[in-house]
Amino acid sequence: MERIEIKGLDEALRKLHAMPENVKRFVSRGLYVEAQAVMADSKENYVPVDTTVLQSSGFVKPPTVSADEISVVLGYGGPARKYALAVHENPRAGKTGGLLPPTQSIAGILARTFGTGAYTRRRKTWAKTGQWKYLETPLLAAQPKIKAVIAGAVGEAFERG
Repeated sequence: MERIEIKGLDEALRKLHAMPENVKRFVSRGLYVEAQAVMADSKENYVPVDTTVLQSSGFVKPPTVSADEISVVLGYGGPARKYALAVHENPRAGKTGGLLPPTQSIAGILARTFGTGAYTRRRKTWAKTGQWKYLETPLLAAQPKIKAVIAGAVGEAFERG
């Protein structure tokens, strides 16, 4: 009877057993870096800037890792979250000159976002930069890169063990 010896099998098995924690660590780090890149892109290229309050309210929280989920939260608003949401969902936000598409009204947008009675008259200024969907747009554009980062993190976790 011949004996077959596979060199490195113990090391490969050790890496396989260590992978779940390593994968979580590498994936969470990669997702956090990508979320920061999305936020930077959003602040630089998409968020409407009138007084810089909205732009400076952007945040990325460190990753939260549980047994079956890794999440990174990013957003705008803090105490001004209602304002951030209203601007995000307002097609006249940003470099539109304050104009809405002909079929929409600001009162209707605010009512859909916050319920009826949400509309109050505000000063008539608007940002000369940015656009609505100022976080959604760069996040959707980053999806292919985020998928690649996750795949790379899994590979890196296996290689490093």
